[in-house]
Amino acid sequence: MTQIEKALFILTHTECRADRAFHLAGLISTLLRLRGVSLVVVGDVAYSAYASRANERPELELAALAGKLTPRLLQEVMELELGAKGADHRWRLLDIPVRFHRASGLALQHLCRDRKTDFGYVKLCPVEELTAERLVAAVFPSGQEARGEALKLLTRGLIDAFDMDWIALRELCHQPGYGVGEELTEMRMRAKREADARGLIPDQIGDRSGAISPRIIEEAEVPFS
Repeated sequence: MTQIEKALFILTHTECRADRAFHLAGLISTLLRLRGVSLVVVGDVAYSAYASRANERPELELAALAGKLTPRLLQEVMELELGAKGADHRWRLLDIPVRFHRASGLALQHLCRDRKTDFGYVKLCPVEELTAERLVAAVFPSGQEARGEALKLLTRGLIDAFDMDWIALRELCHQPGYGVGEELTEMRMRAKREADARGLIPDQIGDRSGAISPRIIEEAEVPFS
């Protein structure tokens, strides 16, 4: 049994679909990294990782940070090496929908976080961008779910579940393409009140004066054959 076959066997027997999607991201990222393409996890799976939420209907979205996702490369990796069903940028593997984007389009690419999976490291898109996107959606009539998600991310940032770069988040929210600076202030205050009421540990100095760079984890390649 090859290393890929062992990994697929383990993933097949991973009952939690959210865990399966997250570790599958590690496997796909490692295989494509070996071919010169760096990927970042965006969308629902990235949100779930930051929010510590178990989503049983995850869709894995991966975008290129460096290198080129050509149709032939995806066909070789996804179909020939992993046995996925699909074509081009849309696949299904181990009952998980997998979608690729040619470019990440991230404004804060330097704030991607590295997370360890069972099959190598993955990069998560910046939590600051996920938060800003949800704040934008929250100001519209249909934004009830987005408001809850934005509040969840802000609360977890306040209690240091991850290093939220508050300066970068504020600057992004004040950009014309987002325009939710006031909403950020209001929602952050609400998150702080809820954290206090629940007995969680809020940040001690309010709006942090310095940007916190994510810890860079040296990526050790995992050999697959």
